[in-house]
Amino acid sequence: MFVGAGAILSPNAVVTINGLSGAGTITIAQSWVTGSQMVNIGANDQTSVFSGVISNGYGTVGITKTGAGSLTLTGTNSYTGTTTINQGTLQFAKELSLYNNTSANWTKANISVLSGATLALNVGGTGEFTAGDLDTLQTNLKTSINNNGLRAGSALGLDTSNAGGSFTYNTAITNSTGTGGGAVGLTKLGTGTLILGGDNTYSGPTTVSNGTLNVSGDYKGSGAVMINAGGALINGAKSGTGVLTVSSGYLGGTGTVAGVVTNYATVTAGDTNTVGTLTVSNLVMAANSTSLVNFDSTSCDRIAVTGTLTLPSLPNVATVNVSRVAGTWAPNPAVLFSAPTINGSVDSLVITGNLRPNSRLRLLNNQVELVSPTGMMLILD
Repeated sequence: MFVGAGAILSPNAVVTINGLSGAGTITIAQSWVTGSQMVNIGANDQTSVFSGVISNGYGTVGITKTGAGSLTLTGTNSYTGTTTINQGTLQFAKELSLYNNTSANWTKANISVLSGATLALNVGGTGEFTAGDLDTLQTNLKTSINNNGLRAGSALGLDTSNAGGSFTYNTAITNSTGTGGGAVGLTKLGTGTLILGGDNTYSGPTTVSNGTLNVSGDYKGSGAVMINAGGALINGAKSGTGVLTVSSGYLGGTGTVAGVVTNYATVTAGDTNTVGTLTVSNLVMAANSTSLVNFDSTSCDRIAVTGTLTLPSLPNVATVNVSRVAGTWAPNPAVLFSAPTINGSVDSLVITGNLRPNSRLRLLNNQVELVSPTGMMLILD
């Protein structure tokens, strides 16, 4: 439904609509309407953005997000009825979008997020949610809930698109407690980098949908981690045992990753343009996946696997892409992977990059090494 600027949608009973767009107003304009009126938004899995205003008027307005799509509210909303997210994602783009930035209304009695649904917030930009706001919402929506607040199976989404590059949150993200409470997930939304500095104990799934998630603290939860776009940097520790799957984008960092990492896209130590060592408990290099290896004059990326490294089975192959960050050469031989147990053969690894002729991979002493017979690995442009 489109509610244009100057137009009013006035509910006098429960109203169910598909998407909601425009810059108009939703309010109870009839003086004879009393009590609370609910607007259900998102039927038929519609996704939409509404820049208008939702206010009470003569009664009290509440909203319910339905359907698998997303609804983003960017205006100043002063309604005081309940906010229920049954399905999909309801995103508040500004502090003023959520109860007019009246934090006294950011309560579990007012906000309820069901299993499978996501409460998303823009963070770090002008007028957007702050670390202090997140502290308040975590306390209010996760502590001693009673089938409200952030329920088991729900997720908190954080969008860093307008954060000026990165947003840091150092408070631990936790599960909810109380009746209906339990494992809460985290979804990284938007461009930019979300840096988590706390010792996070939430055990729901972690999803990177865009941008970069940088774990500089510790993720202790048992939930699965899925990188669907962008990337994840583990510069602290992922000590939880949940499976980490790189379906798109990349995994990098210089920290430690417990559990099994399954790479269908790209894995690198350090960042995509820095040199470092990433420690992984178990790594599976799937068919058509890539390992990006950076080097400088004295060192090169290494993935240190403490358990089992599994390489593709021929005729399937994975790619090792070697790239110079600085300097003119790298150690020869250069250790790219190390693991006490290596399943598969280096014959299933194809090396690319600006390599000297006859450079090759070899498996020696539980290490995958890149060697150059001439002593200098790479030819400079």
